[in-house]
Amino acid sequence: MGDLKGYKVYWDTAFNGYTYNKVTDVLKDTSYTITDLSPGKSYHIAVTCYDNSGNESWYSTDTVVTILNNRLRYYERSYS
Repeated sequence: MGDLKGYKVYWDTAFNGYTYNKVTDVLKDTSYTITDLSPGKSYHIAVTCYDNSGNESWYSTDTVVTILNNRLRYYERSYS
């Protein structure tokens, strides 16, 4: 994508074949903090990029994050 406009961060507590419940457009920011995550729950997170014409890439690898009493555990999963 030569005319990168931004990124979108997607997340959900369940993996349903790349349909996520929440999305945030972070524009060209390369870092983003997801707030209000609950301890003891796992979250599936993926990122896309899009161009000035609105074309959006496919999702990145689904990354699973588990919040454990103020600690974080994560791993990546590929669903191709």
